[in-house]
Amino acid sequence: MQLALIEDVDDMIYKKSNTKKLANMNRFAKDGFEAYHSVNSTTMKADKLPARKSTDCRCSECLYCIDAHAKAAQKSGATEE
Repeated sequence: MQLALIEDVDDMIYKKSNTKKLANMNRFAKDGFEAYHSVNSTTMKADKLPARKSTDCRCSECLYCIDAHAKAAQKSGATEE
């Protein structure tokens, strides 16, 4: 969780600037993007899964996801404990 909370992380493996390329996924990998979007939008609906379980299901060691979900958790009042 510490890595996810560091604002200026930008190394060869984890470049925050890579997230800007996500918009191209729909153009270059349409089927994969649509499948991901379907799962993501379905699990994000509040009545489907509690937020924590939804995040746990969709976030599997991806540093980009960990970063985004850690920030969202902080905004909703979560602590490192």
